[in-house]
Amino acid sequence: MKALLTSIYIFINFTCFAQSAISTSASRIYFTENGNKEQMFVVHNPDTTYALELGLSFHDWQYDSIGNNKTYDSGTLANSLSDYLNLPSGNHITLPPGATDTIHIAIQSIQDDDIPVRTAMLYLTQLSRDKEQSQAFIQTLVQMGIKIYYKNKEYPQPKIDLGNFSLNQSTYGTKDLKLSVANRGNIWQDGKIQYELLNLETREMVKLDEVAFFSLPDDKQWISINLPSSLKKGKYVAYAQLVPATNHGINNIELIFTN
Repeated sequence: MKALLTSIYIFINFTCFAQSAISTSASRIYFTENGNKEQMFVVHNPDTTYALELGLSFHDWQYDSIGNNKTYDSGTLANSLSDYLNLPSGNHITLPPGATDTIHIAIQSIQDDDIPVRTAMLYLTQLSRDKEQSQAFIQTLVQMGIKIYYKNKEYPQPKIDLGNFSLNQSTYGTKDLKLSVANRGNIWQDGKIQYELLNLETREMVKLDEVAFFSLPDDKQWISINLPSSLKKGKYVAYAQLVPATNHGINNIELIFTN
């Protein structure tokens, strides 16, 4: 393992998680091939009465075909980063009431790697102790995850393809626009998809809600959005525009349909 370099501090406004006593300064952490070998984030116990017991563990994760997170045991996926990570301060911490602590994550050197992006999930698990046997953990109260990304390419090559834009009708009578989004690049991509509907008869333009998307290299996802039930009858052109979070170009696709 290469020697650890100077830590870089990531600070984001504390994110609190509903039904939990856990708040952290980061929801994502990034490593690069030539970057720092240690990152850190802050965890806070907002409870002013009780101590917070946390267990920390690494897992694998990926997006499914509709963009939801799926998690696996460490080392399961081909692009797993879990086995290259460790926690210098250990896998368990206790935060007194109102206390704050810093969690360090260190990464080993990854040699001759042809996988452009590796990922892991660091789970912070709130634990409850048995009152009579204080050393025995008996219950998991809350679990939250922090996504960790590693990029081994110095020059990212983002590429997103849109396709299979179609109108679908469910058995319940609702209609939705369905679109495939494929990440053909060598870097993670996220952003938003904006929709507009042009009524070809009245020339009225209808804007739909934006849909957020997140993807890793080689991901192919299906993005769906419901048509409003109040949409007037007629012939329409649907415009979908994918706007990446980074300045890597905007993609557009169109569909003509009759409502």
